[in-house]
This record gives sequence, C-alpha cells and structure tokens, in this order.
Amino acid sequence: MTRRRLSLSLFCALFFFSGGAGLAYQMAWSRMFATGLGHEMPAVLAIVFAFMGGMAIGAWALDGLLSRSRRPACWYGWLEILIGLWGLLSTALIPLANQSALRLIGLEPSGLHQWSVAFAIPFLTLLPATAAMGATLPAVERVVAPLVAGGRCVGGLYAANTLGASKPIPNRPVAKTVSPNRDGRNGVRTAERAWAANTSKDWT
Repeated sequence: MTRRRLSLSLFCALFFFSGGAGLAYQMAWSRMFATGLGHEMPAVLAIVFAFMGGMAIGAWALDGLLSRSRRPACWYGWLEILIGLWGLLSTALIPLANQSALRLIGLEPSGLHQWSVAFAIPFLTLLPATAAMGATLPAVERVVAPLVAGGRCVGGLYAANTLGASKPIPNRPVAKTVSPNRDGRNGVRTAERAWAANTSKDWT
C-alpha cells in the first residue's frame, strides 16, 4: 500500500470514529440537559438544534481560513482536541447551565418562553464543541483532497462520518420527567405532564 493510500485510509478511519464519538456526545448531553429542561424530549430536540446550528457556524466561519492554511492536518488535530476538552469541561458546565435554565424558565412559563430557553441554553453551552465539530469537515477535506483523483472527497468523508454515527444504539428506558432539586441534582419521577401542559396551554 502506497503512502498516499495509507494516509487516505487513516483519515477516513479517523472521521469514521469521529462520527461515533459525536453520537456518544449527543446521547450523553441529551441526558444531562434533561435535568434542567425537565424532560428528555426537549433535551433531545435542543441538542439536535445545538449540533446542527453549531456545526453550520463552525464550517462557515473557518472554511476560508482552513482553505488557506498550509497545515490543515494540525488544524484538524487541534479541533478534535478542543472537542474532547470541551466534552470534559461540559461535565461541570452543564449542571450550571441546568440551574440557569430552571431560573429562566420559572414556574409557569409560556410555551414560547419555555422552548426559547430550552433551545438557547444548550446551544450556547455547547457552541465551542459543536462549532469545532463542524470545522473538522473542511479541515479533513483540505487534507484528503490532494490524495484523491480530482480532489473530490467531501461525499466520501461525510459518508464515513455518518456511518460511524449510525451504529446500533442500545435500548433506552422510556423518557421521564426530571424534577431537579435545589442543588441541581436530579430526582426522576415517571410522569410526562409538565412539558405537555406548558407547551399546549397556549393552544387552548
């Protein structure tokens, strides 16, 4: 195997496992934010919004800089390091963000206010990591393009990343409403009335 093909295989493998790691982050952060948002359903929706929005911002903001860089592989490495460090830091940040969400949502919020806070808090908390995730695609594309005939590699890289994120997920328990205590720790109760009531009352 030539050095070029070896490098191509290495970066495709890295991007494959990067997709799996992204899925793991998404699942973990969804469960952690369920504490502050009161239910797993809005947490999952908010994390998907945070991922899609943050990745779009990262890819758009850094694409020009990465296309001019002479060391895109270093950029890719530092972006992955930033994602990992922010993932570690999130274990301390998310409980604080959950407490802020509880205060901002209040006891009887309108549906619009509740969903606005539910989407804004995770988006801002995770933005450095999700933006870095989005920037990894143009970074690795800049590395791999010279190794591929015609320089067309975005589709293959995206497929590898998506395949890594599509591995089977273990069965999860039924979503529960989470009632955080005053210190931010969660006490779980099997009811699904809170979010349904708050989000539907504006429609009645």
